[in-house]
Amino acid sequence: MNLTNVTNGEATPQHVLKWRFALEGVILPIIGSAGVLGNLISFAVLRRKDIDFKNSFKTLLLSLSIYDSLCIISSILVFTGPNLSEFYRHQIFPRIVPVLLPLAHITLTGSVFTTVCVALERTICIYRPTYRFPAYTALCTVVFTGTFAILTNINRFFEYTYKVEEMDIETNYFLAGGVMISENRELNITRWGIAVSKPTELRTNKIYSQISALVSIIPLHFLPFICLIVMNIMIYVGIKQKSFLLPHSASRERRDV
Repeated sequence: MNLTNVTNGEATPQHVLKWRFALEGVILPIIGSAGVLGNLISFAVLRRKDIDFKNSFKTLLLSLSIYDSLCIISSILVFTGPNLSEFYRHQIFPRIVPVLLPLAHITLTGSVFTTVCVALERTICIYRPTYRFPAYTALCTVVFTGTFAILTNINRFFEYTYKVEEMDIETNYFLAGGVMISENRELNITRWGIAVSKPTELRTNKIYSQISALVSIIPLHFLPFICLIVMNIMIYVGIKQKSFLLPHSASRERRDV
């Protein structure tokens, strides 16, 4: 593989490209594939009717496994593909970026808030073990989370576009990752085309970029992180306080705790 890249008109150092290839081109797909496989196994197990889980908890875990798998796949397409294939980097990747990046953000947001919902469900079960969620609660939560993830990231579909750039090269040479458009044998020139992703005017707007960054960091990442810390502490404390009651509890109560 030809480890060459150009950023802002300057060639990226070879050691950076080698580390990027090792991390994004080798390690990421291996770990990501293991994660997707684990999610598929979890999905198959959770679909079994003999699993003694609450329907609300099971539905949330099924939704979480789907979000996580899609998030991993989108990450592999974004980071691994361009490192493994120059044709993918110059022809396929720029064309799918305007849709792929928003989908990656949507799945990440869905995964984050579904995790928060799982922690909330566990917290309620520990502190109110006799409470039974209505049958439609989990489904409504999944629909709300998915809708919220789409609405908070729908603007990202308008951040990138692509165009095909053409360049003339002597016939004796070729453009790695390019597609030959035409050939002029009299002038000994071949015209090649590559797709290039470009940020839109919306994406390059300074005010929009600042607002988008704040929205992404605070309500979509920082606040869920704080909520998870608080609820996990509550879960730990609740389990520790009730642990001495487990030997005398019914099996369903032990399962919920």
